[in-house]
Amino acid sequence: MAIPRIFTDQPLTAGTEIALEPGPSHHLLKVLRLKPGAGLCLFNGRGGSFAAVLAGSRGPEARVAVGDFAPADHESPLAIELAIGVSRGERMDWVVQKAVELGVTAIRPLVTERTEVRLGGERRDKKLGHWRQIAIAACEQCGRNRLPAIHAPQPLADWLPAAAGLRLVLAPEATTALAGVEATAPDAVTLLIGPEGGLSAVEIDVAVAAGFRAVGLGPRVLRTETAPLAALAICQARWGDFSAKDALNNRHARGRGCVKRRCRVGKAQRAHADLRPAPRPVPRGHGLSAFAHPTVRGFSISAVWEAFTQSRKRASRRP
Repeated sequence: MAIPRIFTDQPLTAGTEIALEPGPSHHLLKVLRLKPGAGLCLFNGRGGSFAAVLAGSRGPEARVAVGDFAPADHESPLAIELAIGVSRGERMDWVVQKAVELGVTAIRPLVTERTEVRLGGERRDKKLGHWRQIAIAACEQCGRNRLPAIHAPQPLADWLPAAAGLRLVLAPEATTALAGVEATAPDAVTLLIGPEGGLSAVEIDVAVAAGFRAVGLGPRVLRTETAPLAALAICQARWGDFSAKDALNNRHARGRGCVKRRCRVGKAQRAHADLRPAPRPVPRGHGLSAFAHPTVRGFSISAVWEAFTQSRKRASRRP
């Protein structure tokens, strides 16, 4: 079974033991039914991840021993903000999930002329929390260690002046294809896309006046949940980490594919990505302080678990 990736919204430090929140605890103990000693990968959305093992449980609470830190984030060099009109039903949920998998940096729900979903007060807060949970689950699945920003819904007119980077608006009558936009390696892209029915002609004109370029996605009419994913894929292929020039960097970031024995990036990441137990000497110490020992390099579940069990045995023998 693959090593579970778990998000926790708390500080993480190698060599400590933490209690996970109710959601992750339930998933590990009741859904996956993991036993003490099972390997985990923890991240808190602030960059990098930590190897860990399930130390045990205290009632419904899962307790985890935190191991070594790995700095890989798997983030695209291109920062993409997706500004999209709020759509009905599960369509918006689908867009949030897949946009996170495709490497979006921020998602900004917008209220436009054709937006039929009205969010206000408590309902808006509940929906925002729901989208953020979808983004967390998508990060757990796809290997991202930084959470994209999910902003609160706001009117299109209020947001337009704050848009930055290469600004593109999808328009059905556009004469320029997104794949043919002339731009020299932008660092940031803002994609503006409407809800069901698209943006109105007036809204497109206002966006163009604010500095956006009107672009299209081809001769076919795409659904509101399809268009943003196609646009994100094109942007990543042209300027992001889907491009051929970043293929080697991607292999290094995942810790695979590099055959150079002296490649420190590939070696360090393979040590974390290949979470198989490997025999390593565990320095003498007290409990999990062994993790901080300068002779311990990389990650080994067996070393983490051995240090933890030795700590428990010493504690049980004390008067």
